[in-house]
Amino acid sequence: MEHISCPEEFRGPVRAGIIRAIRGAYDEADEVYAPERGRGDHLHGLAVYHVATFNLRAEFEEFPGVAYVSRGQGPELRIGPHRLRWNKVGRGGDGDSIRGAFPRGSRAASLMAEENQLRLFDDSAFERNGFPTNWIIAHLGNPLDHLVAIYFASPIETNGRSVTGWRDIIPIWSAADPEVEFPSAPMPGLPEAVELGDMDIELRDEDAPAAEV
Repeated sequence: MEHISCPEEFRGPVRAGIIRAIRGAYDEADEVYAPERGRGDHLHGLAVYHVATFNLRAEFEEFPGVAYVSRGQGPELRIGPHRLRWNKVGRGGDGDSIRGAFPRGSRAASLMAEENQLRLFDDSAFERNGFPTNWIIAHLGNPLDHLVAIYFASPIETNGRSVTGWRDIIPIWSAADPEVEFPSAPMPGLPEAVELGDMDIELRDEDAPAAEV
């Protein structure tokens, strides 16, 4: 399935390698999870992040056009003109939508959103290729349901401490449909129309005196 909103550099073997890395991280973190022995959700989340980091480095260590770097704000991938970081953004349970799921308290992700804002308004190259520079491999999951979904998401809004809004959301893997390259997923858009009841509307001449109460 072709997805017109995905940067070309993220397709094919790059996408496949990212999915392997994230799925493998959840598999290993699930083995660690044992709340009855004090190894609960927090440790599971830490294991997902650190194993995903290890897996991504191994996947792309000698991959042409992809560089793993770790300095300053921490590890990330450089793919063509793009920067990618990775974060768990939600648990993926009922009512947990990517639209409102963001990295928790991530200053690095917040800076990425600010950079995307600047490029959106100041860089003519943005208009030529239609894509921001900074992306997050955003995954949703939990120890009981395991990995639920993976997205490429570009942060664009921030409160200065964390991301508060996405510009682009591209679903690349879903547990509900794992063999589909770009699975169907809720995408950002205009809110649904609200039904309004019958209303009496009166047009009044601005020069006419107001009616007395």
